[in-house]
Amino acid sequence: MEISAPSRAKGLPLVKPKESVKIVLTRSFTGQTGEYANGVIFVRDPFGTNIARIPFKFGEFTKGTFTVQIKEELLSGIYTAAVAFEGEKDLTSARGGSGEALFGCFRVEKGLPPIISHKVTYKAKITNEGGRQDDYGKGTSGGIDLFDVSVFLATPISIPFRQEVIKLRPNPSTGAESNDLVGNNWVRYSLKHLAFGKSFTCGYTALVRNHSVRYALPPVSNAAIPHEIRDYTKPEKHIESDHRRIKEMANQLAKTYRNHSSFVAAAMRTVFRTLKYKPQRSELGAAYAIANKIGDCTEYAALTAALCRANGIPARLQAGFGFGGATWERHAWAEVWLQGFWVPVDSTWYGRDGTLGITSRHIPLIVGNWMSSRIRQEFNIRWKTKGGRASPPTLDAKWKVERLSSTRAAPGPRLRPSPIRLRVKAPDAVPRGTLLKLGIKISPVPKVSAALTMMAISATISDSEMDRIVALKPIPISISKPMDTTMELQMPRCIPKAKLSLRVWLDGKPTEATWEKAIGLIQ
Repeated sequence: MEISAPSRAKGLPLVKPKESVKIVLTRSFTGQTGEYANGVIFVRDPFGTNIARIPFKFGEFTKGTFTVQIKEELLSGIYTAAVAFEGEKDLTSARGGSGEALFGCFRVEKGLPPIISHKVTYKAKITNEGGRQDDYGKGTSGGIDLFDVSVFLATPISIPFRQEVIKLRPNPSTGAESNDLVGNNWVRYSLKHLAFGKSFTCGYTALVRNHSVRYALPPVSNAAIPHEIRDYTKPEKHIESDHRRIKEMANQLAKTYRNHSSFVAAAMRTVFRTLKYKPQRSELGAAYAIANKIGDCTEYAALTAALCRANGIPARLQAGFGFGGATWERHAWAEVWLQGFWVPVDSTWYGRDGTLGITSRHIPLIVGNWMSSRIRQEFNIRWKTKGGRASPPTLDAKWKVERLSSTRAAPGPRLRPSPIRLRVKAPDAVPRGTLLKLGIKISPVPKVSAALTMMAISATISDSEMDRIVALKPIPISISKPMDTTMELQMPRCIPKAKLSLRVWLDGKPTEATWEKAIGLIQ
């Protein structure tokens, strides 16, 4: 395999977003004509996610050239290309292994960093331009003033491992921060009087730090579901998990994909292949999507959640902003409860963002089914009148997401002091591209562990230019004895040395319990 690109960097072909890389295969076959004549080239990003699958057919002494376009939204870092031949490996969804050969590598620069800081500016203009509803609830009759007006604007939320809100500044400063039972953050503005025809402008500026995360979950089903999230297994408006066709689809998937992690991946793939993306004027939900085979990101997320609920897996919706490749846009995805974690899954961008996890192009804003409540993604307003009923005030919302340069980037998370000890067994060197299995021992202090609701280990690999959280693993909690666990990590293929770092997280906050080691990569 030969790989060529517009330039080179550190011995590797170098491409930038909107450029292309060429893969050249030359194969001389022996024996019978047509031996190993069919195969697939898999191109993978730094997380190991397939970004391209190129089938090919060879005759004897055949040479083929294949072009891969590098999209703007792809992560920076080292990419690999591997060839799997028919008869050696399943060619539908190869993820690496002994059946692959002829791997090559190239580097993408000026793409999306795995960790990015953003500035989110939100401005809302609320206008009382409605009137009093008439006796039949139709039309308006004169203007009416509003009293005791409360305006709620959702702000970016801190989510363990995925997003940290470094600073939030309401504008005007009279806005008061609050939380709801689900975990959403709001800025509340209060007005005693909003006269007919008058407007009120408010908003906020938030500084957030976003991570790209992949969840390393073993292929087992969920244990007992906590009481507080059991409602997320039930049908509701626009997440119709009891719909006949949705139940049939879920049951069919469950026959093949018996554990919850593999079922979720299959549900995402099924939604992505079943629906045709088409922007909708309103939020229509899962039943509409499966009946009409169309929808936008909301329908993709709702159908994914409905399929998971139909199989007993807790699932819910999440909305915010997403970088679609050229500009930021409103975006929605789903979250599923797997082994003690709410794991984000984005069926709309399936095949671009992998399966269990999320990238730094997502900015979560609100959790919940806004389609079946008074919440409209990020805005809620309440008011009173002195006689009669008033039409809802109108909202003119403007928002902007700015990616901060490295010199203006938000600081990293504050580390939580902890007496926890982390011990890891790892070799000094391993073959390139190998699946490295680490033996990990965690020694917690009972006083710390007794109050825990969640513990995890994050793994970060550095190739001297970029750090990325490549895996996140939940850890069962024990308060009486040290805990032993393992973690499997795909090692890079194209560099001589990699720095591997592990960190313990308690209740979603990083601790000082760390381990790191430079591991040599050999042929």
